[in-house]
Amino acid sequence: MKYLLLILISLVTRNTFAESPLFDTNELKREKLYSSLEEALREPQKVYRLNLSNSKLTEIPKEIEKLNNLQELGLSSNKIEFLPDEICKLTKLQKLNVSYNQIKHLPECISNLTHLQEFNLTANELLSLGKEIENFKKLESLFLYENMLQEIPKEIGQLSNLQNLDIRKNKLKELPEQIGELKNLKTLNLAANQITKLPSSIGGLSALRYLDMSVNRITSLPESIGNLNNLEDLNLSSNNLGLLPVTIGNLSELKKLNLDKNSLILIPREISELKNLQRIYLNQNLLESFPEGLAELKDILSIEISHNKIYTFPDSIGKMQRLQILNLNFNKITSLPESIGELNKLTTFYLKRNPFPRTEQDKVKKLMPNCRIYWD
Repeated sequence: MKYLLLILISLVTRNTFAESPLFDTNELKREKLYSSLEEALREPQKVYRLNLSNSKLTEIPKEIEKLNNLQELGLSSNKIEFLPDEICKLTKLQKLNVSYNQIKHLPECISNLTHLQEFNLTANELLSLGKEIENFKKLESLFLYENMLQEIPKEIGQLSNLQNLDIRKNKLKELPEQIGELKNLKTLNLAANQITKLPSSIGGLSALRYLDMSVNRITSLPESIGNLNNLEDLNLSSNNLGLLPVTIGNLSELKKLNLDKNSLILIPREISELKNLQRIYLNQNLLESFPEGLAELKDILSIEISHNKIYTFPDSIGKMQRLQILNLNFNKITSLPESIGELNKLTTFYLKRNPFPRTEQDKVKKLMPNCRIYWD
């Protein structure tokens, strides 16, 4: 009897103090979401999710360390200026959202959060990232949008599971070569920084599908850009590009290409190899002729190429049999080849502010009776 009693006590003790499991994403969503720290502290061992966003907090309560099974913590939209050491004791955290606060630095002990999968630091005052981020081996999403970062540490390359990286609207001037080691990265957003060039290692991002480098100061692209074989969406608008590397034609999965507001004087013929391209934006550049390579893209749906200096067109323009939208506003076009009439799927044709004589306008109307044409 005494032996049985000891076994029962042992089982009860083991269940009481047993390590709680780490939930997967779907399991975690099914757990109760607490919105009151007071309520959570009544049974701290049973709390896995806590949201204290929009709670007018100026600091994180020290009592939070008692929630040692916590796996999801929301603290966004407060007035928190620093992360205390107590938060580093929540070693089971998988999701941490401290966006829209006033955090300037991360504590060194943040490296203790080795189970983090999602870390949201959007809209803070973060001045730097330390090498402690190299411990985030399980991190899949890192959001650093709208901070004051001037550089990204080379340790970023250690985040082997990272899939989404958002560093828009910071003060970056360059990227470390180690960025190319992120073999699982799918989305990379670096818009609205001060970057002048991309490292050649960018071609190592073999899983990348979305790349936004808009509103920077990039003057040229490395040839390795052509190694991004899975890239579907590339945004390079509002930079200082004059030419593109011929390797741009290797982006076989590319569906959308935005090159608005650059200084492009020529589009390489190799663009004709982008067989999956559906939409291209070339507005506000310095092009004098319609790119012949574009005319070879039979499946393209939309071309925006307004505000250039275009005055010549290839006869092959009629090959774009699926083209639906063509914007040629604000160019120097006086005539179009008769092959324009072969664009049977074209529904919207913008030709505003071009010096067309009346006879040429009449000709285009006859060639395209079922297309809505916008003149001056």
